[in-house]
Amino acid sequence: MLAAHPNKPSQSVYDSGHRRNDFKFARNYRRLVRLASGESLNSGRYLGFRATTTAVGRASLNFCSFRVEKLWPSTQPVADEFARLFTMTDSLDNAKASLRQQVQARVQNLAPGERITASAALCAQLQQQKVWQDAKAVLLFAPLPDEPDIWPLLKEALAAGKVVALPAFVAGTNTYTARQIIEPVHDLVLGKFGIREPAATCLEVPLNRLDLVLMPGIAFDPRGGRLGRGRGFYDRLLAAVNGLKCGVAFDEQLVDAVPVGPMDVRLNCILTPTRWIET
Repeated sequence: MLAAHPNKPSQSVYDSGHRRNDFKFARNYRRLVRLASGESLNSGRYLGFRATTTAVGRASLNFCSFRVEKLWPSTQPVADEFARLFTMTDSLDNAKASLRQQVQARVQNLAPGERITASAALCAQLQQQKVWQDAKAVLLFAPLPDEPDIWPLLKEALAAGKVVALPAFVAGTNTYTARQIIEPVHDLVLGKFGIREPAATCLEVPLNRLDLVLMPGIAFDPRGGRLGRGRGFYDRLLAAVNGLKCGVAFDEQLVDAVPVGPMDVRLNCILTPTRWIET
């Protein structure tokens, strides 16, 4: 391993082996590497930078272990950028965590009968929309107990001859892709986080082929902001989608404004039991 320059500050931004129980480094990793090893080196401002990261999944958490080594002097702007990004991310994460707690409390207060009625109204609302009627390939989701039940749409979409896909976890890359469902009884397995998903034998559907993507979340706003569960799976998946991106929520999950960052993907529309919002 290359030795650090003697003029290196006594305390690096993040020491080797330091672990954080969040995704701050993962979200900003590419930007920082681009700053230090791409843009900065090309401009001659920085002479060396190396960053490594290891993500270890444990239950619903990721632990990022990373090392920053400044190999030449005049790299203080890199440290400043680290500090700025992580301070900004702290504030954003706190706002997101607070909103998650508030909205989840609202949803938990819904009685089982209210959720069933609201889910049926939501499905009926979507069936009236031209984007649903015209879509030839759709990505649905297997709802969790605290999410609107859109499962009846799967059967309807198959009967209408649509290509129907569900998210499928890819362990090697810690991402989701889309796989086609033809016979739900035979094609579905219990996947990551205990969520139903297509078996590995199901045909993969290119994300750029999807006409409509329905996705859950914790909170949504009328401008297309979406607050997920904090793992970033849908944001990474949506980056490759050219079709319409639609958030699916109970009315109680609609808020005035969702705190969003540069990695959060905005949606084209929001569907609730009583509203169809085009952003």
